[in-house]
Amino acid sequence: MKYTPILFLGFLFFSCGEGGKIVNENYNSREKEQILSLINTKEYMLDSETSYLTNYLQYVDIDSIPQLCFMNEYNNSIYIYEENSGDFIEKIAFEKEGSNGVNNLQGFYYVNSDSIYVYSYSTNMLYLADQDARVKSKVIMYDALESNFDQIIPSPYLQTRSPLKGHRDHLYCTGFVAGETSFETTENRPVITSIDTKLREKEYFVNYPKQYADNNWAGGFAYRMPYFDIDSSSLIVSFSADHYLTELNLTDKTNKYHYAGSSKIDYISSYPQNKALPINEDKAFDWYMSNASYEGIFYDKFRRLYYRIARLASKDHISGHRQNKKPIVIIVLDAGLNYLGEASLPQNTKYHPSNCYVSKDGFNIQVLNDDENKLTFHQFLFTE
Repeated sequence: MKYTPILFLGFLFFSCGEGGKIVNENYNSREKEQILSLINTKEYMLDSETSYLTNYLQYVDIDSIPQLCFMNEYNNSIYIYEENSGDFIEKIAFEKEGSNGVNNLQGFYYVNSDSIYVYSYSTNMLYLADQDARVKSKVIMYDALESNFDQIIPSPYLQTRSPLKGHRDHLYCTGFVAGETSFETTENRPVITSIDTKLREKEYFVNYPKQYADNNWAGGFAYRMPYFDIDSSSLIVSFSADHYLTELNLTDKTNKYHYAGSSKIDYISSYPQNKALPINEDKAFDWYMSNASYEGIFYDKFRRLYYRIARLASKDHISGHRQNKKPIVIIVLDAGLNYLGEASLPQNTKYHPSNCYVSKDGFNIQVLNDDENKLTFHQFLFTE
C-alpha cells in the first residue's frame, strides 16, 4: 500500500516529550509457541485488471454460500468470489461521476445485495448502493472545519484491518489526521467514527492512550493508524504503540482495557524527537523498522477467539530501503480477551498481514508469491 499523509494537523506548535519507552510489564512471562497450525492454502484466480495487492477485502456469510469480496482500485469495482471453492461470482462496477458516481473507492461494507455501503476518501463521502451499483443516498463522514483544540476529529481511512462495519443501526470506522501536536490530551483525539444509518448523526469514541499525548509517534500511518474489529457487543481497538487493547461497549459506550501484548516485545520506543520539529520520513521509517509495533485485531465468531498481529523489530533492515520485513507474530486471545498464546510466522514466506480474514474453516492470511494472477491465503487453525 502507498502510505501517503492523509490530512495534517494545522497546529503543530509546542512539544511535550521527546522520547519514551512503553514497557511490556509481562514481557517473556507467558509465551506459548506454535498454537496456530497451517491447514490449507486458498487461491482466487484474478482477471487481467485486478492486482493481488488489493487493500480491502471482506468475508460475507449471510447466505448459505460464504463469499469473499475484495476491492479493485484500478476499475473501481468490488469482486465477489465463492469462498469455499474460490470460484468467481460477479463484479460490481461503480461509476466515478454522475448521479451514481462514488468517486474513487477506498473501502466498503457489504450488508446484502440491496445494501452496500462504499466509502471514498477523495470526497469523504459514504454512499449507500445496491448490487447494480445504483446510489441510493450519501452522507459526508468528515469535515475538517469541525475539528478544533477541544476535539481533533478523525478522518476515516479504510483498509481490511481498519474496515467499515455495522452493529444494529450504526456503522463504525477508524481514522486519524496525520501529525503530532502538544494540544493532544487523553480526551480530545478520538479514533472511532460512528454514524447512525437512520438519523445520519455522527459520534466519536476511543481516544489514543496516554503515551500518544505524552510522546512523539511521528504522526504517520506506522503508529497513528488504529485498527479494530467488532464482536456481538463490543468494538475492540488495537493501537500500534499499546500492549493493551481498548474495548468499547457498544451499548453504554464505556471503555475497558485488556492486556494483549506479545511475550516477544519488551518495549516500544517513541520517536526520539521534539514534537515541534519536522519529521524526516526516511529516519522515521528506519525508526519504525527498528521498533516493535502492533497492527490488526480480528475476531473469530466461529471459535470465539481474537487474533492480534504484532510486528517485531527488524534485525536486518538497511537504511533507505522501504520494504517492511518486520517479523510477524499472531497473538491468540479468548472471548474475554485473555491471552492463550502466540505463534511466529515463518520468515521465509512473504506474508501480507494487512489482508486477513476469518472464515468458518480458519484464520486466513494473504501470501505474496510469484504468481500475481492469484490472490493467495494461508489458512491457520488454533490448536491448544
